[in-house]
Amino acid sequence: MQTVAKVCVVHDGSVLLLRRSQNEEQRRGEWDIPGGSVELGERDIEGCVREAYEEAGLRLRPSDMVPVFVPESMQPPGRRRRMYIVWLEERPLVRLSEEHTEFQWCGLDDLPQVFDHPVWPVLLLRYLREAEQAGECVQSPLSAVTIGVAPS
Repeated sequence: MQTVAKVCVVHDGSVLLLRRSQNEEQRRGEWDIPGGSVELGERDIEGCVREAYEEAGLRLRPSDMVPVFVPESMQPPGRRRRMYIVWLEERPLVRLSEEHTEFQWCGLDDLPQVFDHPVWPVLLLRYLREAEQAGECVQSPLSAVTIGVAPS
């Protein structure tokens, strides 16, 4: 079963989006978050860290990444979706691969209009809004914010 792992990179209330190249097979020219297929022998989070580096030059640490629950109803047949969130205190230097043509930092209110995908924006907004309302976001000395419990 193929696993796709994505990471939502948040800085100062905005989410990093990457525009997929016109040369890509899936979702040409559309906005996306870093991530992709997990390779054989990789843990989901390791694949996510690797993809974030390959696609955007981001050096993320698994210990700073918070898993997001992806309900069974949002899992396509024959694939598993995994998502993580990382909050960064400093805006990272983004270096795009040939898979992407540009990037932007998108505010949460604009995310549904810009990031047109049936699963990822829905999960992100629900998770971030619930965490914010619950006051579960705490600044970490590791330049990230961690959340206590993933909402169900």
